[in-house]
Amino acid sequence: MRKNFQIFTKLIPGLFFLLCLSSCKKDSIPVGVPLHSYTGSLKFEFLPGSIEKIFSAQMPWESKALNYYNVIKKDTTLSMWYNAFASNQTNFNGSFCFADSKNGDNWSRPIINNSTNILIQGDNSTGIAGTFVFIDEDDHQYPYKMLCTKLVNGDQKTFLYSSSDGIKWKVEKKLYDVKQDTQFGVVTFNGLYYIFSRYNDFSQGYQRAIGLSILDKNLNSIQSPMLLLKAAINSPFQHIYNNAASKINDTTILLLPTYFNEEQNTICIKLICTNNVQDYYLVNDDITDILFPNKNVNWGTVSPGVIPADEKDTYWVYYSGTDARHSGFNYLPKINVTYYRIKLVVHQ
Repeated sequence: MRKNFQIFTKLIPGLFFLLCLSSCKKDSIPVGVPLHSYTGSLKFEFLPGSIEKIFSAQMPWESKALNYYNVIKKDTTLSMWYNAFASNQTNFNGSFCFADSKNGDNWSRPIINNSTNILIQGDNSTGIAGTFVFIDEDDHQYPYKMLCTKLVNGDQKTFLYSSSDGIKWKVEKKLYDVKQDTQFGVVTFNGLYYIFSRYNDFSQGYQRAIGLSILDKNLNSIQSPMLLLKAAINSPFQHIYNNAASKINDTTILLLPTYFNEEQNTICIKLICTNNVQDYYLVNDDITDILFPNKNVNWGTVSPGVIPADEKDTYWVYYSGTDARHSGFNYLPKINVTYYRIKLVVHQ
């Protein structure tokens, strides 16, 4: 168990690297940039005493498992969009659901569709996966946007949805013909939308990694998904499952990805930051025990997007955890997933 919860900057050499790309233009994915040791002035401190359990499965359509979710605060209301599976469901058969809260502690499931809080059902593999909802400030008619993966003739494609209220969704367009089967993260930077996603790299044997693509202010693609960040081939945690990209301010973006050891079925969650979407710095090699103190958690992911708390320079980080291992999602009839949140202080 980690005794000191202050996050000190450190780097384990060779653990990460950025794959070089053949060419680069302004605002595109960086070329040949190594992962640096963080030497900036910010200090990142998680507050273990602030951890709250905020959500767990209660409904029949959640009876097998809860999955990825994210939270947005608009005015005084917190809104949550999440993926859930009933006992007989798997990917693309599950439900895309909605909950809301006034304080972040107590969440309600408003009745929306057939006495449920389901927004999009996945009957006959017509559902969506890896969802992330964000706000498009430039679109006053349909400000809610969502990135997700869905099946088209059995193949996974990346889609953009839009909504006027976050409840009724319509397909805006297909973005990419790329399999990206974990949660997306969207960060606005310099007037562009940076889309962090799952990327499957086969250059030195199969590795799950972080990809990056870019949309302009009208949400048109100007950079298709490319490999951004992956573990070194000799790392004990070779696979990166998600990215949890979160914008702290105009100069600081955090990634809190889950790294996975497939042979041992174990994870660690890391803290990485960038101040320009060009250079990436490892701040902490493993914050898993900080997020799950004294808990038997074998699988967990952080949700993209932090929410400012009432205190200065303090943010709520939302995440989930379960005692089931990753392989258990394929065969266990029920997986007890809990949604949590914790305060993160960014010391200037």
